Amino acid sequence: MKDWQIRFNAARKESELHFHHLNHAFRRTSEIYPLSEQTVKNLSNDQIAFTDQLIFRFTKLQDCMGNRLFHSGLALLGEPVDDLTMLDRLHLLERLSIMNDATEWLQLRELRNELTHEYPDADQIKAEALNALIERITYLKSVFKKFTDFVDSKLG
Repeated sequence: MKDWQIRFNAARKESELHFHHLNHAFRRTSEIYPLSEQTVKNLSNDQIAFTDQLIFRFTKLQDCMGNRLFHSGLALLGEPVDDLTMLDRLHLLERLSIMNDATEWLQLRELRNELTHEYPDADQIKAEALNALIERITYLKSVFKKFTDFVDSKLG
């Protein structure tokens, strides 16, 4: 149990760090959202750097939560997660009322994949993907809070 507690705490801290940097990058670029194709074409170097930071932190956060936080937290609670697929873990989180629908998390994974590909001369696609990222930050925060609060409440 102690090992799972250490892993859970580490994943929680890592997630919090990604949220911190994600929020900072958004604050530095909030005036450009929602993005349009034209806005993407005219981004300054600083705006591009902070947009890249948004993408990087969103990707790292989604990976950390999906691969380490959920796994270690569920294992800490005694759930047999080692043999579960990611989809099975998501369904378990649904049953625990951590998330309403596992497909929402799968859509985040699709968005992550879309954001990590470079689309030269596809500024409209970039704008839509970045706007979707901004819209999904609140969802990630909600799932993170529900899950960490749930684990903390069960551990007493």
